[in-house]
Amino acid sequence: MTVKNKPREIFNYAKYLKPENNPFCQIQHALEKATDLIAKEGYANIASDTISEAFDISEAELASLAKYWNDLPMDDYLHDQGRYRRRKIGHVHIDLENNRFSVSDNQMFYQSKSINSANGGIKRFFDTVPSAFYHEPAFQKLLLGNLRVISDVGLKRVNVSFHLFRVLSRPDEVGQATPEGIHRDGHLYVGQHLIHRENVSGGISGIYTPEKKSLFKTTLMAPLDSIVVNDEKVMHDVSEVYCADDRYTGYRDMLVIDYNHA
Repeated sequence: MTVKNKPREIFNYAKYLKPENNPFCQIQHALEKATDLIAKEGYANIASDTISEAFDISEAELASLAKYWNDLPMDDYLHDQGRYRRRKIGHVHIDLENNRFSVSDNQMFYQSKSINSANGGIKRFFDTVPSAFYHEPAFQKLLLGNLRVISDVGLKRVNVSFHLFRVLSRPDEVGQATPEGIHRDGHLYVGQHLIHRENVSGGISGIYTPEKKSLFKTTLMAPLDSIVVNDEKVMHDVSEVYCADDRYTGYRDMLVIDYNHA
């Protein structure tokens, strides 16, 4: 694999940030509870219909986004040598004050061993998403919609890494969505968005205190069911994923978006 680390393109997504053009301002009241929960409790579970309406994501836009999960390469860094996870990565710098995005081909992702006890402590390199992915309306709306839900006035310039995950479940291999167990991702905020589930059971999302006391559990079932967390306040995990019908391989597709101060 050739490692690249260079700016690729510059996009101006100002139309999604201006109040007269973005759908988020029109129904901000639908997200006020989520914003309040993130500020007070450190997390919010947001139902798919709220996300699709508030972020103005159509079924056609979601279907166009979902196709990118069909050609993800295998994650070769799993500590247990499992073949249950596929992924790609992307990196974006957002300048909210000037309405500009810079996109990087950086393939490297690093988490310390203290953050990711299972797969951390090394530099990991993953294939990046194609340029067309950044033009997908559903991606743009999720990327910026999360920032409105987070509502952190201190976030003016933001470094974003995002991950396309497909966790597989086979009759002879259980899918480990979070092989590291209860953990933090090592970021400021994280948006977790279900893209699709096919022939799977399990995959229960849990939220915990820093002392690993359970606060909340749910199963993301419908496309765009989401959880947004303040990663500095709470920890999280996802339970194993099993085949609902052992005659077929199952999978759980997620878009995970990490936000940090630039």
